[in-house]
Amino acid sequence: MYICDRLVVPGLTLEQLRDIERGDLFLDRMTRDYVRQNLTYRYVVCPDKPEAEALERAIRSGQLPAGQPFLNPLR
Repeated sequence: MYICDRLVVPGLTLEQLRDIERGDLFLDRMTRDYVRQNLTYRYVVCPDKPEAEALERAIRSGQLPAGQPFLNPLR
């Protein structure tokens, strides 16, 4: 959802918006294609749910050296 809202929708043309309205173009497919062509991911295995949630909060709040993420930050 965040990828579609923040990265796909802002780049749509008026013609693409009309195609979406008519059902000739689908945001889900465009988002899938955008992810496959432009993004990568990494993951960390945590021993339990509380540790995974704590790590997620630290990342989303910008506590790591990379700073706060562009998508889904804690505000």
